[in-house]
Amino acid sequence: MLDAEPVTIERLERALAVISYVIVQEGAAGAVYGPYLARLEKEIDVLKARVYCFPRSRARSGALSFLHSNGFMQRLRVRKTQRSPRL
Repeated sequence: MLDAEPVTIERLERALAVISYVIVQEGAAGAVYGPYLARLEKEIDVLKARVYCFPRSRARSGALSFLHSNGFMQRLRVRKTQRSPRL
């Protein structure tokens, strides 16, 4: 079994560069590699979304802890429970 390296954005971008080079060198015959190009672009987008969502979610988590510490979330829960019953 091959010693698999982790998939990183850098590795995917290198593979994208290689496939792009092959497509350009092959001319019209290089079109058969188009699905590989599309798949690599998609995988790069997915991995970037996964990698870059952590800092955004951490920032939002900090905002939530601030709201909890100031009692805002408790006041919000009280307001929700004090709504008038539906008729």
